[in-house]
Parts: sequence; C-alpha cells; structure tokens
Amino acid sequence: MDTSWRKEKPQCFSCGTELTVNHLITKCLQYADEHKNINIPNTFNATLRPDANTLTQILKFLNKTKQTIQ
Repeated sequence: MDTSWRKEKPQCFSCGTELTVNHLITKCLQYADEHKNINIPNTFNATLRPDANTLTQILKFLNKTKQTIQ
C-alpha cells in the first residue's frame, strides 16, 4: 500500500514526542511553569470541562505561550 501521501506527525521540539493538543496543554515540559502558574489541569479530560474558568485558563496559556491554530 502506498502511504507516501501521509504527512509525518509533528514532533514537539523540546520533548521529542508527538505534538498533540493534549501534549501541549497538559504535558509539555517546556511549558511546565506556565501550566502551574495558570493552573492548567494536569489531565486532558479536566481541561475539557465546560466551564468559563477552565476556558479562561486555556486561553491565557495559549496567549502566554504564543500558540496559534494552524
């Protein structure tokens, strides 16, 4: 089967693991201080809670770390 059309999965520059939303928001060691300072929950399921406080924390994290959606 020809799989040449598949793109390689992006890798986290600092951790060397697959770059996912889960990794970026809850696990990436490069952003450990930001996770702690902004009180980002340490599990992805907890970050998906439908409340304004969690959304505000995630938006602060994305703004502070200059993350963009591509």
